[in-house]
Amino acid sequence: LNGSKSNDMDLTASSSSIDASNNRTNTIRIDVSKLSRPVAVVLDTGLTGCIFSDSLTNEILQQKPQMLDTKLAKTEAFDAFVASMQGVKLQLETLDEVPLELASGAQYWDFSSFYLPWFNGDRSKYDDHFPHIIAVGNTFWVGTESLTVDSKAGLAMIEQTLEA
Repeated sequence: LNGSKSNDMDLTASSSSIDASNNRTNTIRIDVSKLSRPVAVVLDTGLTGCIFSDSLTNEILQQKPQMLDTKLAKTEAFDAFVASMQGVKLQLETLDEVPLELASGAQYWDFSSFYLPWFNGDRSKYDDHFPHIIAVGNTFWVGTESLTVDSKAGLAMIEQTLEA
């Protein structure tokens, strides 16, 4: 089926699931409802790849130890996990309750994970109150016809090309 589909998203809503794959395991699914805090997905057309906040990566590694190389120290294991990431697929909630899938492509794939100082306050005192962040860049926008953001209403519309 060729054509396009359009999904409206509430920009305050979060991802409902995250699939992450690396070269140590097959794809794993992370149920966002089981994380310690919400996940905010940032639609970043100026970014090439994908960024996870370090808080999200650390929590994934705590929940999914099979993603880690256990022969390494904690910091080295974190860095090895980041270097091994081969793709991410997000299932996002939409206003019409039909999930929207955004998947990274091989083109433009690059993955990073680090502290994102996007919120005011002392990290040690307030960090647990901020959402985990996933910034999705151009690697996710292949096959997207348009992205429209209404910042006043807090809504976005993503129109994707459907392929047979």
